[in-house]
Amino acid sequence: MKNKKAFFLPEETVKIIISIIVILFLAGFLFSLYSNQVANKELEIAKSTLIEMVKKINAGEKEFEIFRLKTSFKVKSWILLSFPFSDDAEKIQPIQCLGFKSGNCLCICGIRLWNFPLSTKSLADSCDKFGTCQESNFQIKNQGGISYSLKGIFYKREDIINIENPPIKLKINPELKQITL
Repeated sequence: MKNKKAFFLPEETVKIIISIIVILFLAGFLFSLYSNQVANKELEIAKSTLIEMVKKINAGEKEFEIFRLKTSFKVKSWILLSFPFSDDAEKIQPIQCLGFKSGNCLCICGIRLWNFPLSTKSLADSCDKFGTCQESNFQIKNQGGISYSLKGIFYKREDIINIENPPIKLKINPELKQITL
């Protein structure tokens, strides 16, 4: 006579493994929902910040302070940039900017870990995927620039302002139509 308890062991093991897989799937799904909710909230804050900045620029203000943007699971860093870049012969822009009469725009965009190097095309793609833009003739000029190294090559961009550790105070020069740190 065979021991009946021995036959239940493989069945119970399979049930436990399936239960663990289902629990892990549900945890991943809930984490994804949570991170999307946080990211969408941060994008709305970025949009309201940019709208307020453009209003201040149009009102002739000389300074603007960005203080509410934070990083999340989906965003490594927030950047402020203007399109098209002054040195860009192709005039690459995010899709959001194509409908603007002037053809120029300011954008606040979330940069993800895998978007390096910061080429004009990758920046426009980042803004399309996770950014917001408003029409403006002002250009970004950052004397310190953003410096980074990729595969042993050193890069520097002076047409981007990294919104790292807010608050940051921006200076607006209406005569030169520039925004600087």
